[in-house]
Amino acid sequence: MMKMRAKGYAMLLAIALALPVLGSLSAAAAAPSGGALDAGQVRATIKRVGDWQLAHPVEYGTLHWAVAPFLDGLIDVSLVTGDAKYLAAVVRAGTREGWRPGPNTYHADDLSAGHPWLRIYLMDPRRIERLEPFKRRVDEILANPITENFLFSQDPQTPGVSSTDRWTWIDALYMAPPAIALLAQATGEERYLRFVDREFKPVLDTLYDPQEKLFYRDDRFIEQRTANGKKIFWSRGNGWVFAGLPLLLEPMPADYRTREAYVTLFKDMAPAVLAAQQPDGLWYPNLADPKQIPFGETSGSALFVYGLAAGVRHGLLDRATYWPAVERGWHGLLTQIRRDGAVGGVQPIGAEPEGFGPDTRVAYGTGAVLMAGSEILRALGDAAKIEPMKVLEQAELLVGIPDLTRRGLRFNAPLFDRAYSVDVLTKIAEPVLDAMSKGELKKRLPIHDWEEHRSAWTHYEAFARTLAGIAPWLALGPDDTPEGLRRARFIDLARKSLINATDPTSPDFLNFGTVPDQPLVESAYLASALLAAPHQLWDFLDAGQKDNVLNALRSSRGIALKHDNNWYLFPAMVEAALWQFDGGANLAPIETAVAKFVDDWYLGDGVYGDGPNFHWDYYNSYVIHPMLLQMLRVAQSKNHDLARVLPLTEDRGRRYAQVLERLISPEATFPVMGRSSAYRFAAFYHLGYTVLSKQLPDDLDPGAVRAAMTNVILRMVEAPGTFDKAGWLNLGAVGSQPGLRDSYNATGSLYVCLTGLVHLGLPADDPFWIAPPAPWTQRRIWAGEDVPRDRALPSPASTASTGGAGDNDDN
Repeated sequence: MMKMRAKGYAMLLAIALALPVLGSLSAAAAAPSGGALDAGQVRATIKRVGDWQLAHPVEYGTLHWAVAPFLDGLIDVSLVTGDAKYLAAVVRAGTREGWRPGPNTYHADDLSAGHPWLRIYLMDPRRIERLEPFKRRVDEILANPITENFLFSQDPQTPGVSSTDRWTWIDALYMAPPAIALLAQATGEERYLRFVDREFKPVLDTLYDPQEKLFYRDDRFIEQRTANGKKIFWSRGNGWVFAGLPLLLEPMPADYRTREAYVTLFKDMAPAVLAAQQPDGLWYPNLADPKQIPFGETSGSALFVYGLAAGVRHGLLDRATYWPAVERGWHGLLTQIRRDGAVGGVQPIGAEPEGFGPDTRVAYGTGAVLMAGSEILRALGDAAKIEPMKVLEQAELLVGIPDLTRRGLRFNAPLFDRAYSVDVLTKIAEPVLDAMSKGELKKRLPIHDWEEHRSAWTHYEAFARTLAGIAPWLALGPDDTPEGLRRARFIDLARKSLINATDPTSPDFLNFGTVPDQPLVESAYLASALLAAPHQLWDFLDAGQKDNVLNALRSSRGIALKHDNNWYLFPAMVEAALWQFDGGANLAPIETAVAKFVDDWYLGDGVYGDGPNFHWDYYNSYVIHPMLLQMLRVAQSKNHDLARVLPLTEDRGRRYAQVLERLISPEATFPVMGRSSAYRFAAFYHLGYTVLSKQLPDDLDPGAVRAAMTNVILRMVEAPGTFDKAGWLNLGAVGSQPGLRDSYNATGSLYVCLTGLVHLGLPADDPFWIAPPAPWTQRRIWAGEDVPRDRALPSPASTASTGGAGDNDDN
């Protein structure tokens, strides 16, 4: 039989808005008993249903698509009844999940959580953390779109792409478009709606039957027929489409260019939906063949009731024609709800009409009932007259979220801070490690005209600095959490990259010492990475691979030291790693570096001179404090006398961490000054390393430090121009700022910013990550709070005489 195809938007716009009788799907739909709807009964029912489900944990995780309609239903119940406890459950879930979408980038199902999250964001747009994770996901999709056309039943030709990475089945039209439309509303950016248009149209052209005015679930069902010779139009699948269209239209601007096409599609489907309703008020699993499975199914029925009620409320459907179907449908749904509120008769997860029992329950069935009942109350004009933001404030009080925005403070949920930081870490690291793991970094890393003179070592810079930043996080190892699974992937990329970088036969074998100077710096960063994650980056290597790594580090010994400044730390770091992994270290560079900094170049109050002279910049954080501490901790592990100065050095490091925290302004900025300003948030490498080392001073609140660092990173990373079109870093501190370039900068050197994320090496359940959010020092001061005064460390002379650091009340 010839496949039916719609002709797209042009055809839809030409369809008459009359309501034809659909012969093949017509069914006698005598109204069940019950009559007009009572708003009080509807309200009591949805509260009872919500209460039951909240008391009985759902089967799937929060980010699973099957839960998203339930979260939306809970929001609806709070908004129409004024009872904040249902919304509080969603706020609690969003906070726990960091307001992120599901794990798979392109799969429409994993965008569904964005809809409840963005609804909550739009109630209080000050809470930007509730928008940003979903926006980053959709931006990633738009920046790297899948352009191959394929059907659900086909295997795409594009490597790494699956048939569900585009909207090839009709459920997707509920899971993704409404959430993306809310993103367009939240940001004011029409490009998101244009993406919906682009992805929606192939589904319409392929799966919509213009004769029956319904959709096939996917291309496999176009030619299939039931034992009764009928087509297969799955009830829940069409319910997803019919309910999804009002959700898509509601945030869409009235003058958006394709809006009328979606309106026309909705009106075109409505008569078919009406005709398929059965005498008991419900819709059966196959809309075209109710005898295939001859009893009502709850989830599809509730979605149709929601869609019809929304159509009437918004004036898209004639009330006299369609409201009686809403009434019949609600009374039919009541037969599926137990007295205690449990919703049954829900077909389990599937793709076609299949059997189920009266006690079969799934969260999306509950959610669809909550949505339907709430929409009925709105259509009856009986929803609570309360501002959404007021309900949200009550919900947040129930959850225990402090209203920091009232004090001018940016809110950061603990799980958001970590999830966002991991996202930044992996987003920046991925281009480098993906290319290097495949032996293609030298092909892919951009080299601009201004950095041609650095092209001999920029690849080593990118690799070593990326590895130094990500290594503490990799050291946590893989696990079965979403973060742990992502970490497992990056461990694999990092290992392959390390092997390729140090294998002389690899096309990506790096320049470890064949040109003057710079490879010595990068070998220090490579050494830092190995010391930070030995179990993940060293122990797995075979003997030959370990020799390659050691030989690569030893190659830097031939580079003459020509700079009387922080460069003394680079050969010292290399020797510290050789000491740790090989035992054949030359300790002279370590001894010299310690003598230079600990004794000769310490200026006081936690600050070292970068050589004999002082500079207003962040090299104390970029290099001096972290590398000095790392090598001394190796000495401590070896029980070497060099470790005698470690306590003193740690005291100084803690003081400089205090200084760094105080440099973060109330607005989450900091003074960008001095050399290497394009290293972005590497300026806070030492603060993060202090956190990682469990050396954070007692007077610094972990929740405040975490919030301050996350906000600084967010402001820098989210600035337009931070990345090029391929995802590589552009030069700048806040976006693309080529005027900040130093003569020694190259694209590869910019990846040192990842060292500003080393605190991710603490596990997710560490007190630093779960401490309640709090205002950092400058936030508190400029909000007028009383705070303890700042105290300096003793002068160098006092330190020498006392053998340690302490408070100096004269400073």
